[in-house]
Amino acid sequence: MLTFSGTGTITASNLTCTACVNDAELASDYSGVGACTANKFVTTLTRNAVPTCTQPNFTDLAGTATAAQTPLATLLAGRSGTGNDTTLSTSADGTLYGSTTTAMDLILRANSADTTTGEVLVTAPQIRTPGFLMFDPDATTGRSFIQYFDGTETFSGAMLLNELLGGTYTMNNANSTMGAFSAASSVVLDWTAAPTFASSFFFAGPKVRASTAISSRLFRPFLAAPTFDANAATLTLTDNGMFEATPTYTITSAGVIAGSQRGFYTQATVGTGATLPTWRGFVFDDATGAGAVTTQVAIDIAALSKASSNMGIRNADTTVFSSGATQSIASGGATTIACSATFIEIDYPTGGAVTVSNNPTIPDSNDGQICLIMNVDSADTITLRDEAVSAGSNLRLPSHVNYAMAPRDTMTLMYSSALSDWIALASSHN
Repeated sequence: MLTFSGTGTITASNLTCTACVNDAELASDYSGVGACTANKFVTTLTRNAVPTCTQPNFTDLAGTATAAQTPLATLLAGRSGTGNDTTLSTSADGTLYGSTTTAMDLILRANSADTTTGEVLVTAPQIRTPGFLMFDPDATTGRSFIQYFDGTETFSGAMLLNELLGGTYTMNNANSTMGAFSAASSVVLDWTAAPTFASSFFFAGPKVRASTAISSRLFRPFLAAPTFDANAATLTLTDNGMFEATPTYTITSAGVIAGSQRGFYTQATVGTGATLPTWRGFVFDDATGAGAVTTQVAIDIAALSKASSNMGIRNADTTVFSSGATQSIASGGATTIACSATFIEIDYPTGGAVTVSNNPTIPDSNDGQICLIMNVDSADTITLRDEAVSAGSNLRLPSHVNYAMAPRDTMTLMYSSALSDWIALASSHN
């Protein structure tokens, strides 16, 4: 019971509770005290205590969020369309699916205004695709479709612009192949206007600058260095070409082919004030390694018959035969001369006239090989023996007699495999 004491206005100070209302007299427990923290709502009221509070889940909400309320609204705008439901999976890898319908596309655009500005940036250390990475260059002239870095990078370690990762790639059927770079015969470059430049399927033209004293190979624009491994099997090589040029020339609709074509072309440009000590257009070095090579040919030209005028080599400049080290005839003449080059120089350091006495004087060699021998001794005569005079000498000399070579004299020979002898072509007393 509430009792009022005093006169005037009823206030909390002059009320006395002599028989308070209990729980049984109420419809439910009386409310607790306090409030929920931010972003939570009341789930349970407790007697004279802080209420129980919980943060809501998306499943507790009704209605649909507006585009302004969802940061990914543009990316997920297609969710309402059938077969156009862009979703990000809840799996650990976070896969982005363009659609649940087969053969649909996922299109990423930097902006909704145009297709020529803005960038789509992927800041992952590696991007991998099991399928094709394709570019559509329609109406986009003068562009490269793969660009690396921003042009101001500093290389502090090895950096590969294109790489086939290390590992074993098993070619397990007759159709297995790998093309590091390929433009198939089905590709047609159809010129409908005269170009000012040629199409280059491989172009390497950087400026290689030495900003410190350097003596090394700085730039190798093309390197073919495969290893052929006979792995417990017979490996029969069929003239694998490290570089092959096999063009085909055809005529369509009464067209005409004029001019000439180059299979391999090289030319150096030396700037004003610069001096290039040596320029070699083609270099063939000796094979290396512990294994054996049966035949080594630097330049091999087949018999030509297709043209009305066939030339194996046409040289509008000088031909130089390097002799290498002078071969010295041993005392008494017991020496075999090695025609290891086209031009051979011999001398007799012991002094006095000498006859080369070894059989053979020059060993058998390749059919058609030419050997030009010159006596570079300052005073001594060196005599070569003819096969008719000294059997086993392997030399067929003029008039079937021995040839006494005074200083500066020469003898030019050609080896014949049919005759198994070196045949004299010319001799000169100088």
